[in-house]
Amino acid sequence: GSCDALAIASKQLAEEKKAQLDADGSIDYGTWVATLYEGSTESPGVVGNSLSIIISQSSDEMISGFVYVLAQVDLMGTCHENSSNCSDFSVTMKLSGYGMDTTCSHGVTNSFSVEAQSGNDPLANFDFWLSGQLIGHGLDCIHSLNFHVSQMTGNIAGYDSAVHELSWGDWVFSAVWESISIE
Repeated sequence: GSCDALAIASKQLAEEKKAQLDADGSIDYGTWVATLYEGSTESPGVVGNSLSIIISQSSDEMISGFVYVLAQVDLMGTCHENSSNCSDFSVTMKLSGYGMDTTCSHGVTNSFSVEAQSGNDPLANFDFWLSGQLIGHGLDCIHSLNFHVSQMTGNIAGYDSAVHELSWGDWVFSAVWESISIE
């Protein structure tokens, strides 16, 4: 009549927990493991990377909006030495989400984040999310614009944990914003 679920960091740990629960008889009808991704027990489940761009705003200006924002990074798979039938690969990662943390003089703070929905580009509504988020007009502020990417390793085309080592390239980023003087 009821069902409980556990999220466990790896398939191997999940199998160990299943064996423990089955052995102690605490679950009447046994347990089962549903995998979130297909991959080996040695591969990491999710890989990710992040970038923060710091924007300083003085008390005599108002940042009125962003004109252009670009942020991307490559994930590379390199074949181990002596591996056969292996090809190196590189994937430019799409943003999984972004956010901004703002700290201003006089104790004024703000924070928000946006996560990508399935198949959507989170930057498609970037201007919409930032309108109203740029606070602190006339205050000394530090805006930290934060981007992150993540991917389940089972969804990386061509990746095989037995023969590839994963590494990150450098972020390519640019942010152009407008500010207005406050007198």
